[in-house]
Amino acid sequence: MSPFPSPEPRPLGPLLAELRSALGWSQQRLAGALCAASGVPTLTRHEVSRWEHQRRLPGDFWLGWLAVVLGVPGALLADAAAHSRRLAAVPAAVDRAGARSRAALLALAHRWAADPSRAPLGAPLAAPAPPVPGGAAPDRGPAPTGAGPDGPAGDDLAELRRWDDLLGGADLAGHGARRLHRAVRGYRTAGPAARRRLLPELAGSAQLAGWLAADAGEVTAALDAYRLALRAAAADADPAFAGHVLGSASHLLAGVGDPAGALALAGAGYAGCRDVASPGLRALLLHRLAFAAALAGRSRAARRALDAAGRAGDPAPGREPPWLYWLDPPELAA
Repeated sequence: MSPFPSPEPRPLGPLLAELRSALGWSQQRLAGALCAASGVPTLTRHEVSRWEHQRRLPGDFWLGWLAVVLGVPGALLADAAAHSRRLAAVPAAVDRAGARSRAALLALAHRWAADPSRAPLGAPLAAPAPPVPGGAAPDRGPAPTGAGPDGPAGDDLAELRRWDDLLGGADLAGHGARRLHRAVRGYRTAGPAARRRLLPELAGSAQLAGWLAADAGEVTAALDAYRLALRAAAADADPAFAGHVLGSASHLLAGVGDPAGALALAGAGYAGCRDVASPGLRALLLHRLAFAAALAGRSRAARRALDAAGRAGDPAPGREPPWLYWLDPPELAA
């Protein structure tokens, strides 16, 4: 299958980090080169770090000198800066905490998509576990087995996914959050060898907790869970599941009126896993990409994505991963 081109430029921060790394330069060396070229001696590596993490965007003056020092066309950096400014527009449905979580997930997604095979994106649990959606208390002990009228009470992740077919996020978000807390606790207390084996469970628990939290309207908790799921999937060297995580997060941002963020995440998810994804997963991610592009008013990009999805083929029984058990041609068409 031929690669589907990204409908958007790269954000400036990840692009600057990639260009600097390609030269083998540290942030300190780039700052020094900029000072020498521009004649302005006050720029420090801290400012370069802020640019790369998109806590701040360089103005036209520094964009021009960055192009000179890095040896790239000025238009490349200008387009990336304009795209980053569009991404910085956070919808009203996302509060200040959610805006920080959104920015962190976007930055992580672009780092992963640039090279999914490289070293993991930091420790999966470098940040605290996501807050429990809806204010439910974290799990304090073993849960009873079986399922009640409000959803599953046991530890089976597949069972919780099945219950999501029947109940909404408002009913299940607390269960998903408690399941994730147990997975985080197990990972933190395990030895190094056991941690490697627990990564798929951690990634799956975080993705499902994010999906359920999003369905319950807990945007910040969902974004934090998706970020944890992406770190765990990257550490597990599972680009297909990482792409699925970003597709799920794209669906969330599209639903809260953030087409720019949704398009960035869908594009990163597809770009990072298209070579290893099953036919159904490729088609699903291309549909996420098409939906986000349509919401952003990019009808031509939406049509290209839909055409590519048609060429990806239908979900194939026995060839799709178990976490896509629900995906069939009628569901995809809907």
